[in-house]
Amino acid sequence: MKYRLGHWSRQEPHDTGTPDLVHGRYDLIIGSDVLYERDASVALAGFIGRHATPAAEVWIVDPDRGNRPAFTRQMAIEGFAMREERLATPASAGITAYKGRLLVYRHG
Repeated sequence: MKYRLGHWSRQEPHDTGTPDLVHGRYDLIIGSDVLYERDASVALAGFIGRHATPAAEVWIVDPDRGNRPAFTRQMAIEGFAMREERLATPASAGITAYKGRLLVYRHG
């Protein structure tokens, strides 16, 4: 899967000459375990708002760290509504147990 790196703490993309940095707008934005800092919600939601197309979906996988409500409030300010799925994978041979949530945001 091709991916791009994003520095959401910066207001504008910082071009270091790396072609893998986020530029433009996207129909699908995926983030995993990005809600680890309580105060990052405003910056991350703003970054997503700047890089999401009007029809974009945003998928965030969150291991229930507790910063989800503040992030969802900031995403609402950016015009996104949220749908949530609980994730629970029991441990089995070669697979580690996982519990968390899939947060799906769409403009709306």
